[in-house]
Amino acid sequence: MDKNVCDMDERVERILCHPLFTENMERCEELERERVFCHHDIAHALNVARICYIIVLEHGLGYSRELVYAAALLHDIGRAAQYMTGESHHQAGMRLAGEILRDCGFENSDVLHIQDIIKKHCSHISAAEAEKWKQNKPETLLEAFDLADFWSRNCRTCTVRTECYWEIKNDALVR
Repeated sequence: MDKNVCDMDERVERILCHPLFTENMERCEELERERVFCHHDIAHALNVARICYIIVLEHGLGYSRELVYAAALLHDIGRAAQYMTGESHHQAGMRLAGEILRDCGFENSDVLHIQDIIKKHCSHISAAEAEKWKQNKPETLLEAFDLADFWSRNCRTCTVRTECYWEIKNDALVR
């Protein structure tokens, strides 16, 4: 097996088994048990990872599968902290992801890149930006990531979408 593939699988597996990751994902699942809106569980994280990696490949963005999967697995890791303390899930996620990624052997440059994605994901989507991404190609991992986070949701068929803080305008998910 190619050493890079083995290393990628090993580090992503380390994230999945990391105590901070499992603890926060389990806590989030428990806190969202009665939530009627989208959940921020492992299925959502893996859907974002798969969709984002397809976008990266289709548009030749050149990001590794490892970076995409690491960012996707950790992008909502701060949700439990947000529910429990009111801290922004972006800020809590950056903090938790930094520790997890370093423990799992990621280089500092990758840690900072993933923390930047966690900090900025879905905080700047507008209908105009989403339309730009559909018309052209996403140029950064953050743009690909935001599209994947959007496309991973079933908003069009959701029974509570009129009550949600997300809104669909011109086939774009906006806040």
